[in-house]
Amino acid sequence: MKIGVFVCHCGSNIEATVDTAEVARIALTYPDVAHAEDSMYTCSEPGQDNIVDAIKKYGLDGVVVASCSPRMHEQTFRRTVEALQDGDPVIVFPDVDYTDRSGDMGEIYDGFLLIDRFWQRVSDTPLDFVPLRLDRKARRIAAGEAVRFDRTAPRQGETVRVREALLRGLNGEI
Repeated sequence: MKIGVFVCHCGSNIEATVDTAEVARIALTYPDVAHAEDSMYTCSEPGQDNIVDAIKKYGLDGVVVASCSPRMHEQTFRRTVEALQDGDPVIVFPDVDYTDRSGDMGEIYDGFLLIDRFWQRVSDTPLDFVPLRLDRKARRIAAGEAVRFDRTAPRQGETVRVREALLRGLNGEI
């Protein structure tokens, strides 16, 4: 048997208290563990794609994913929807490497897009996601185009489309 172990940072939720790289390293010492790694967001689309790639690359028969529980974030999503119902704007800051001075956003965690699923349960009005970025040259906050889910399209493809559109907006491409 070949097992893959994927240890998630969950941003800093797990990484702040657990040395995820060390957990992955120790996992490699166990019998039948053929691959182990730690990653920022295992639940994100790129994180899941990484697991699929590792299954193919290492011929894995099974995987263990050490990550947070959906319960950990459910209350946050519920409070967010309540705020939106009250007419309050909600700002979600992407969890990124703020020391990177390249000016571009790297991979973004798309878990916050789950807010749309909670919103869809209580509203027929699509939710707009507006990318905001700091325009250093103009010394102002710039807003990109609003992006919303097409509720008639398959969810997985829409998650990719919305995430990529937001990334382009955060990088000032749209």
